[in-house]
Amino acid sequence: MATDALLNRARSSFPDALATGETAVRVRYEETDRAGVGYHANTFVWFECARTELLRSLGLPYRKLEEDGWLLTVTEVSARYRRSVLYDDLLSVRCGIVEASGARLFIKYEIFGEDEVLRTTGHTVLGCLETTTGRPRRLPVALLDRLNQRP
Repeated sequence: MATDALLNRARSSFPDALATGETAVRVRYEETDRAGVGYHANTFVWFECARTELLRSLGLPYRKLEEDGWLLTVTEVSARYRRSVLYDDLLSVRCGIVEASGARLFIKYEIFGEDEVLRTTGHTVLGCLETTTGRPRRLPVALLDRLNQRP
């Protein structure tokens, strides 16, 4: 699917978000339980895949943030499972940064199957830390500037 179409789908999921993104993930065999159902803890890995790609699309991949002295660490995470995902399902993980203030980011997620049926919803809260001290630190100006430039 074209990148513009993916962005439009993500924007429709989170219309008030500061930035949105969508990432495709295929459920691998090792990500399932004995019944072939996606193991619940892997949901958070899929959230991270979408979040990482969203930051990359803003021109701020995690690697660059860390090299510049910033750490984004998960301080809160939740998921609500609505329908199972199965081995080899192609999932669409949509995310939106809905709040960025002080030293934290609040990000919402939705996971859809190829049939566009909603499988999972959730959120993460990321705290921004100084890499050398581990102490809280305001979000990088570069990130806030990019969020404020988004349509």
